[in-house]
Amino acid sequence: MHSIKLNNRIIQLLGLVLLGIVVFYGQSVLVPIGFSFIFSVTLLPAYRIIKRTKLPDSIAILLTLLFAFIILGVVVGVISTQISNLLGHVDNLEKNVSAHLKVIALWIEAKTGYGVKQQSIFLNQQVASLKSSAGNILTGTASSLGGILVWFGLVPVYVFLILYYKNLLLRFVFLSTNPNYHTTAEASIHEAESTLKNYFNGLLLEMAIVFAMITVALMLFGVKYAILIAAVFGVLNMIPYIGALIANALAVLITLSTSPHLSHTWTVLIVITVVQLIDNNIIMTYLVSSKVKINGLVTVIAVVVGEAMAGVGGMFLAIPLVAVLKVIFDKIDSMKHWGALFGDDKPKLNPLSYPVMRLRKKFIKKKSEMPPVV
Repeated sequence: MHSIKLNNRIIQLLGLVLLGIVVFYGQSVLVPIGFSFIFSVTLLPAYRIIKRTKLPDSIAILLTLLFAFIILGVVVGVISTQISNLLGHVDNLEKNVSAHLKVIALWIEAKTGYGVKQQSIFLNQQVASLKSSAGNILTGTASSLGGILVWFGLVPVYVFLILYYKNLLLRFVFLSTNPNYHTTAEASIHEAESTLKNYFNGLLLEMAIVFAMITVALMLFGVKYAILIAAVFGVLNMIPYIGALIANALAVLITLSTSPHLSHTWTVLIVITVVQLIDNNIIMTYLVSSKVKINGLVTVIAVVVGEAMAGVGGMFLAIPLVAVLKVIFDKIDSMKHWGALFGDDKPKLNPLSYPVMRLRKKFIKKKSEMPPVV
């Protein structure tokens, strides 16, 4: 009996390792498909509403995609306008950066005695180094742009086909499952769909609220490109923990480049910090965290591992994937320990000191209902 359980644990671990290897080597194929499945689930409510008009499946799906493209087009249009305005003032950007560098150089000289000329020589060396690697950077950028264009072509096609053949995909799931577990499979599908929809709807609402708060606050303080800064933060904030750090750095760089006043940089940092506190303690708690019961440790590890295996796309997909895996693990008796590991149900008692906490919940409940030994 013990050897059977041990073999099951080994098989489970090997399965997770194999999944990681497949994702790492097949990320260029799997990541777009992963996003397509998530977009398909998110668009299901709109598709079902349109389908009530008795339109054919293909027309209903195309109208759903058109609706999504209109919203995406508005968002991209606003951000593109801000970026165009920013690039249209390159001369001012150079002047602002030079002025800030001069102030920083004088401050460094006053504090460390490292002269402005020495700093200038060091910066020139770094610029020369960057120029020597410019070819590689341009090649990488071109490759990234090519990948983005492929995404824009593939993802809508994937979404269309997933929605069109969703009944076929669901039938495959049930045909590959033992009939005795069809009820469990059905419950898992419904719960996974509900979890993903609630998570992404909450995430989009959170992004909209954070975007509005930062935009209004920065505009009141007269900070340029408030919409662009808010958009960058709103999008990157979708990546737990790590995204906010990257967004802060980009917001500071944008402000330093566009404003001659260092006070605006401090204003941006203070506004973003206050909004982050409100977001982390109120907005995130009620709109996002309550939809996905995953603990902070697993969240951070999932994001880091996702980035290592599949880049930025893996960071975005990590939390939804873990959320779906948790739903599946919770439904399978032999995998419930993994569901407990991913969850945020923190035991109040230490299992080392209280052996009852080493048992599963149903056994703990039975034990607590047993009459006391006299």
